[in-house]
Amino acid sequence: MKDISVIAPATEAPSSSEHAAAMAPYIADGIKRASAAGNRGRLRLDKNGKLHADILNAYNDKGFFIFEGMIGVEELDALRLDISDMIDRAPVQPGAKVDAKGRPAMGLDHITEPYSFVKPLSDPFGGTGLLRGRHPVQMIQPKPGDDVPKDVLFLLRDICQAMPACLRLYGNPSLLGIAEAINGPDFVPYTEVIFVKQAGRGGSVSWHQDGVTHWQSPDWDQGIHGFNFQIQLYNTTPANGLWIVPGSHKLGRIDIKKRVEDNGNERLPDAIPLVCAPGDVTIVNRQMLHGSFANTSVDQRISITIGFHRRASVLGQSSALAVESGDVYDEKRVFERAAVIPVAIDARAQQYPNEARYCYQPFVGLEDDYRWNERNIREGGAKLQQQGFGNLTEQEANATSRDYGFLIFLTLINVLNIVDRQLISSLANWIKPELGLSNTQFGLLTGLVFLFFYAVAGVFMGVLADRVDRNRLIAFGLVVWSALTAISGMAKGFLSLAIPRLFIGIGESIMTPTAMSIISDRFPSKNLGFAAGFYYMSAPLGVSLSLLTAAYLEPLSRLAWLFLCTGCTGHSVLYCYGFFERDTS
Repeated sequence: MKDISVIAPATEAPSSSEHAAAMAPYIADGIKRASAAGNRGRLRLDKNGKLHADILNAYNDKGFFIFEGMIGVEELDALRLDISDMIDRAPVQPGAKVDAKGRPAMGLDHITEPYSFVKPLSDPFGGTGLLRGRHPVQMIQPKPGDDVPKDVLFLLRDICQAMPACLRLYGNPSLLGIAEAINGPDFVPYTEVIFVKQAGRGGSVSWHQDGVTHWQSPDWDQGIHGFNFQIQLYNTTPANGLWIVPGSHKLGRIDIKKRVEDNGNERLPDAIPLVCAPGDVTIVNRQMLHGSFANTSVDQRISITIGFHRRASVLGQSSALAVESGDVYDEKRVFERAAVIPVAIDARAQQYPNEARYCYQPFVGLEDDYRWNERNIREGGAKLQQQGFGNLTEQEANATSRDYGFLIFLTLINVLNIVDRQLISSLANWIKPELGLSNTQFGLLTGLVFLFFYAVAGVFMGVLADRVDRNRLIAFGLVVWSALTAISGMAKGFLSLAIPRLFIGIGESIMTPTAMSIISDRFPSKNLGFAAGFYYMSAPLGVSLSLLTAAYLEPLSRLAWLFLCTGCTGHSVLYCYGFFERDTS
């Protein structure tokens, strides 16, 4: 994993508490300046559904705006859950292959490394030549406490690949509508990254302007370098948040080093903090002079940063920063890079079907070629984030070892499915006399009662598998048929056995259409025949296991205990399924 902690190590400096105390009066004055600056409020649209001119003019004038309460509670919770999981799966230290729980760290199979670390409270870029030297001064680097780890997380990348909630956020129609209002309907994406400013540990980002390519352009204007959104997941305070100098986006290339030297320290007197509540979204012109201080506060900050450019600002340019590849952005590459937007829009539409979809002009008429599924993101890797997500039916990514492992697990679940289904037939010689069943009644139990509902429900379950979380659907089916198999052991006659058999048929009808849907996403067409054949091997295996169970175990135990044990086995597999699917998604 990428370790930038070796850059600009912390020098002799104040303690965390001394730094916080020194910042206090500056923060108090900054809050007053921020209150006077305004430029915040709810998203407002005009009668045509476009960004209201008042907000657009305010942004153009001061170079920023804070949209209050833009992200709802449900989406915030989903984002926090995904990001918490990604942080939990980080390597224990730079270069490690496992996380703190001994599991393989996330991102080992990514093309680019998703985690960056820094020394606690350090400034990794300030005063260095990194990122084209756009951070010419170094912030104060307070001394961390003795109980702080050697390295702390600083940046999360590949976020659209690693976190479905972040991809869906990328397709937010309100955010994309704002991007259109500022950069035109053919706007293009620039960056996706998450800043993690841990309480008492988070590093600083020294004063800088983001633009590096167009300062000398004859077409330069205040918007030529685009803008960044920052979506705030938690309270963003002056101590942990972003500071900006309003209006500085109009000044061209600023001599930042001279400005700081003239001031005598890094606490620029005209800067203001962007104070936000969870769900607020800031928009900041990339030419704005901005930065953040070492987080010596007790509050963490997690900000999802998404940047957008004018299309004309990107065409013909080469990647300017050290973290990128240096390729020239011609029409083809710009189109490929922008493909993340229609994929994100489709992912969001699947999660929020009642929300109006944003229409992204460069991909009008191509929507069917850029649909979202788990394989698009998981197999596409970081390359797709850099160059677009595209339609992978043409790229035919190979199945991974995790895909084959999950195929084996689905097959084992279906073996259990067949055992539960077949068990009553395998135990016919014992069930009929014990429950006093006639041949007709037993035929109904194994035929019409089960198979009719199994066949009819299978059609509906196939439709449902296309519309809901398939992993949860399989888990639900497993719960239903396992519980009802256990209940079947308490049957005293025909009716008390027929009712659970009916619902077992409905529960088991979930398995195959849902499993095949998952398999088709995980395996390319060249391997799909093998994957399907392997899965269907579960049918003869299940029948054989059912007959063996009846032959060897029935004489040793009562029927009730046999059904109960079979049902409990299903619930045990349910726990394993939840763990296995989390590990392989």
